[in-house]
Amino acid sequence: MGSAQLAHAEGPTFEAQGLYAPAPQSHRSGPLLGLSLGAGTARFEGYPNEASKLDDARYFSSVGLKPGGVASVLILAALTDYLNVGLWFGFGAFGAGGDSGKTSGGGLRVEGYPLSWVSPRYRNWGVFGQFGVGTGSLKRSDAIVAEGTQSFFALGSYYEFEVMRQPGGLAMLGPELSAQLIDSVSFKSQAVLLSLRFAFYGHQAPLPTARASR
Repeated sequence: MGSAQLAHAEGPTFEAQGLYAPAPQSHRSGPLLGLSLGAGTARFEGYPNEASKLDDARYFSSVGLKPGGVASVLILAALTDYLNVGLWFGFGAFGAGGDSGKTSGGGLRVEGYPLSWVSPRYRNWGVFGQFGVGTGSLKRSDAIVAEGTQSFFALGSYYEFEVMRQPGGLAMLGPELSAQLIDSVSFKSQAVLLSLRFAFYGHQAPLPTARASR
């Protein structure tokens, strides 16, 4: 009688109500450590970071597209098979000789896999946005002629190829294409980048069905 009362108190099961618990993550989960290395072009413009020189045409400087390289470190968490959220930190260097520019920043990164539910073949295509604080400078003839710190924005897309799957985690590698903007009162920079993204998901990868049945 006691057990019947307990079962009644607990209520009907999910299955009895026609409901089911969410499916466990099957592809990516747990902490994500990543590294992105790339190359591209960027342009710079602005004023010295001094109030008396802002908006004064005599101190305005700009350069066209300059080639260079970038690097970013990713520390995220795969919350579901469709969403990664965490932090990023990065820097870039463009141009050489007389005109050169540098950028750096950090903040929030959100990655999504919008077509994962359509078919497994699309589950490794992702899009991302990066938001945070960015800083940059433009140097001419070894003198900094423009610099500033304020907002950083980036949007991009990438594809992951599986390179290793084992009980200790999942390693992915693939190309990433992005555009980034640093915008402040005294300095602006825009860049288009092509990178190689490496990501290690520290989850317990499920074993294939055929192997598990042996």
